Amino acid sequence: MRKDIITTEYFQDNERFADFFNGYVFRGKKIIQPEHLTEQEIRGVMGREGTNGRSGRKYLYRDILKKSCQGMHYLLLGIENQSDIHYAMPIRNMIYDAIAYDEQLTSIRKKHKQVQDLKGAEKLSGFSRNDRLAPVITAVIYYGKQPWDGPKDLFGMLQMSAIPKEALKYINNYKITIFEARRDKVDCFHTEIRQCFQFLQYESDRKVLRQLVERDEAYQKLSGDTLEMLSILSGESKLMINKEQYGSEREGGYNMCKAFEDERLEGKREGRREGKKEGIKIGENRAIKKMAHGMRSLGVSIDIILQAIMESYHLSRTEAERYLN
Repeated sequence: MRKDIITTEYFQDNERFADFFNGYVFRGKKIIQPEHLTEQEIRGVMGREGTNGRSGRKYLYRDILKKSCQGMHYLLLGIENQSDIHYAMPIRNMIYDAIAYDEQLTSIRKKHKQVQDLKGAEKLSGFSRNDRLAPVITAVIYYGKQPWDGPKDLFGMLQMSAIPKEALKYINNYKITIFEARRDKVDCFHTEIRQCFQFLQYESDRKVLRQLVERDEAYQKLSGDTLEMLSILSGESKLMINKEQYGSEREGGYNMCKAFEDERLEGKREGRREGKKEGIKIGENRAIKKMAHGMRSLGVSIDIILQAIMESYHLSRTEAERYLN
């Protein structure tokens, strides 16, 4: 299972989704209520039916889109998960948001057409002077280790140096909302996304990370979802391989303090380096296949299994994939 699938599934949870927007976008105010969130269609369509029976449609897929009821009105909220920097993100998000507005407009036009209640200019546009669209907010969560150096607005993608200054005010800009999981403040969050982001921010400093885990009781009862997020984003595949040693959902969660007692998580990997130099022997081939088979029988995701093989035997992803066949 790829990183983008796991991160998307993680934020499908309404509690986490609402916590992210309340903490980051609304600066701690509880504007979004989890119980008032409903899933929306993530597939959007660009273009319409073409000529000669040919379709001019192009389907685009968001990661997550939810509707938040705000009294008599509502907001459309989207999350895009990024493991890598996307240098065309402003246009990508602009298209997503434009599609969301266009779909609302299409829906309103259909309703007016059914009841035939518009005249003149309103009928021509299919949109009355009193009609309104729901605002759309799309936030990007970036998990990469390198600081985001891509453009954060449309202007950052445009060649502006030769444009006369008089024309600048007539060129519309489009900004993106981006949260850098490994760098931005996390004290505004109240669900386990706080612990998830904190872990990523301190993972390179094992001493500080261990102190954090021991001090924060929330790390002693993490959900399986958060444990999997930490495992896939930090590359610590042993978190999922050995998770039964740290607790269970039935026992109230997983204890990261126990995980730190596992020397394999502490970075004692001298044997792995030696294995790379000597190459994999016949017996090791059998051991890897047995390991992969055992993990698959336990329902461990393909991505986690591959990471475990790659880390344990210093193989490339392509080499590791041979043992899954």
